[in-house]
Amino acid sequence: MNQLTLLAKNKADCLERILQRTRHRGFQVEEFTMQCLSDGSLSVTMTVNGARPISYLTKQLDKLHDIDHVSMISSNSEDQSYARTA
Repeated sequence: MNQLTLLAKNKADCLERILQRTRHRGFQVEEFTMQCLSDGSLSVTMTVNGARPISYLTKQLDKLHDIDHVSMISSNSEDQSYARTA
């Protein structure tokens, strides 16, 4: 299992896109929490399980235009962060 933390824009369909992209890439969501931050953005933490490399999912999530930052902590304690520079 792998845990991801995302920083996203608070848009009506943002969470739906995150979950859809996760499911379409072959990952199952085991746990999902979301919090609205004081600046209006969303902090999303989810635990996912899948047979594919987790980098496959993190790169796909980072391509979503509502996602500002993706951080990943895998089950083998490898840390990776992806930040959009736009």
